[in-house]
Amino acid sequence: MVTEKSPLIINGSGTAGGGTYGKVQINGSGKIVGDIVCDSFHINGSGTVQGTLRADDGHINGSGKVTGAVEAGTFTISGSGHLGADVCGGTLRISGSGKVDGKVSVHEVHIEGSAKLGGSCEAEDVHIEGAAHIGGNCQSARFRGRGSFTVDGLLNADDIQIDLVHARSRAKEIGGAHIDVRVALVGAITQFFRSFFIGRDAVLLETDTVEGDDIYLEQTHARVVRGRDITLGKGCDIGLVEYSGTLTALDGATVGEERKV
Repeated sequence: MVTEKSPLIINGSGTAGGGTYGKVQINGSGKIVGDIVCDSFHINGSGTVQGTLRADDGHINGSGKVTGAVEAGTFTISGSGHLGADVCGGTLRISGSGKVDGKVSVHEVHIEGSAKLGGSCEAEDVHIEGAAHIGGNCQSARFRGRGSFTVDGLLNADDIQIDLVHARSRAKEIGGAHIDVRVALVGAITQFFRSFFIGRDAVLLETDTVEGDDIYLEQTHARVVRGRDITLGKGCDIGLVEYSGTLTALDGATVGEERKV
């Protein structure tokens, strides 16, 4: 016999204890004290969970907070949500101004707003279209960046595609099999602001080292670039290039030293 799980719904500023539920919903500034296991979890407002959360589907729409670790099939922050510890599971989506204090270890990460991840990020797919700060390493099979990002550690993926738009991006190191960094095609208004505030040919990606097999770079500043086949496009400023296959430096690229290895 299957027993239906009870829902937990807080409207306003009430307080409830943790437990196992079907549907959990906080509408307002309600608080849950204790760990939660549920099918679906939603905060509409500034609610708080003081504990861990495990849910099939979770959503913060507002300025809600979960202080403990989160495990979810899909977790979405569409306001200014704050997750105070590690996040694991299927998909993490941030379309507002989300913050995660701990490590993110999921299948997919989609950032379409502003996100700050305090620890490292591990995922099969990482897609950034907005602004993101990753406090540790970023490890994935596929990395797509369009907008601006900062990775305090190593950005490492088999396939890296970065479309530079209007603001500088930074990573301590970048490594991958296929690395493609290009200035994105943008509309006239975005092009005007990019040209006016940072210069038409200004560096848009800064990193200490780029290392991969096939590398194409534009408007990138790096101390060292190592790879097999390397193409350096407009706006590149590279201190040392080490290559085993081919090296092509297009007009507008500056290279301090070249080494065939």
